Amino acid sequence: MTSSIPESNSATADPVDSAQRDDRTLDSNRHYGSHHLLIPKSIVQWVAENRWLGMVAMFIAGTLICWLRVTPEARNTLYAEDGRVFLQDWLLHPSPFLPIKPYAGYVHLIPRITQWVVSLTPISHWPALTAAAACAVIGGVSAIAFYCTKGVLTTWPSRLAVGLFPALIPIAGTEALGTVCNLHWWTLYAIFWIVLHRARTNATAVLLAICALTLALTEIQVAFLVPLVIYVMARERTPHTYWVGGATVLGCGLQVGAYLTSSRPLPPTPGTPTISGAIRGYLSNAVLGSLTDNTSILQQAAASLGYLSFWIVALALIVPMIWASIYSHSYHKRILIAYPLAMSVVLWFFAYYVNRSPFVFQDAADLVQLRWGVGAALFLLAAWSLALDSLVDKGLLHQGLAASLVVLLIIAQGMSFTTTNTERSRAPNWAATVSAQAQTCTSATLTVQLPIAPSGWYLAVPCSRLLTGS
Repeated sequence: MTSSIPESNSATADPVDSAQRDDRTLDSNRHYGSHHLLIPKSIVQWVAENRWLGMVAMFIAGTLICWLRVTPEARNTLYAEDGRVFLQDWLLHPSPFLPIKPYAGYVHLIPRITQWVVSLTPISHWPALTAAAACAVIGGVSAIAFYCTKGVLTTWPSRLAVGLFPALIPIAGTEALGTVCNLHWWTLYAIFWIVLHRARTNATAVLLAICALTLALTEIQVAFLVPLVIYVMARERTPHTYWVGGATVLGCGLQVGAYLTSSRPLPPTPGTPTISGAIRGYLSNAVLGSLTDNTSILQQAAASLGYLSFWIVALALIVPMIWASIYSHSYHKRILIAYPLAMSVVLWFFAYYVNRSPFVFQDAADLVQLRWGVGAALFLLAAWSLALDSLVDKGLLHQGLAASLVVLLIIAQGMSFTTTNTERSRAPNWAATVSAQAQTCTSATLTVQLPIAPSGWYLAVPCSRLLTGS
């Protein structure tokens, strides 16, 4: 089996047209040829020819990694909206329209559905099942990203990294991992790769369109991906692309409608965001958050070198993107690299200002990592992966070096494997709380408040559920 890239028969062929033809080449030999890879060709063929099996393997790996990263203490309590909104609504106000009921200005389809399933189980299992559901969704995002990168990324290390990043992203461990209320950050990452994928069959296109609509109905910030959707549809002009793009735009439209017909409460402790604070926050959350969640190390670096050390790390991540963009002869490749980078910046700045962050990141003591950085970090890594892959594909970077860079990045992320969410670790023991509150139920018609994380949050549960344990 040989590997080749089609060349134009004309020596005077337009370089842009030629580059576009290269971009559209989906021959499996080009993408999985042995000269690109460091692992046995038989394994590569297995992944290439059995993409659904590879997708299942990535789903299992992503789910398992997430589950192991969430501490036992965090699995033993409900967190914020997971309990007080998404689960409580099913307990007190069940309705067939509840999955599309807006909360905080937009629809949260996946959290609503997962907590409906959780509400059908015995009360003792609610925290663990919520964490398991969150991990399974992230595993699904890993599987989707891995599957959809075929035809977009040409090298195995890049595809593997893109699939593992959702489960390994360090900053997710500070709050978001194991909660369904924060899954919306991951849904954007999945939609991005779905939009770039070129489905070959009607069945695949329909499945991806359904996935895109479901994911879009979980995050209103999908609006930031609409320009990319329009660009891809205009470039590809295929029915499959229209189905996926149309589903994404439909989901975005429904989210906008939900925003216009509902309200979003102001933050409980609003601050006064500043542009300098937003920039420093991006460096410590999106850039450094993609490598570590150890705020002690970050605070020490900020105290000794200031934010200069953060800029150095940012430059190391961005250099491959600049390099790939300069040497790429395809405007399409440049757009694919630039868009997720811009998306990363927009997601952080938008969240920072909309939530009126009280953090200005002025000095080391003010340095924190927030859940808002998850989406920004994921898209920064997506841009990095696309750039690295482009450099290898153009012969500007050796495959072995690219694989080494991926391994080093994953090792750095692995050092932040265990989550550090102190809010959930300090929460009351769920079994003890349920048992104690059940003693206060004098009638099955009463409702009691169960404390959940963070401190001051409660879940209202009917005594009928507490008394029966169902």
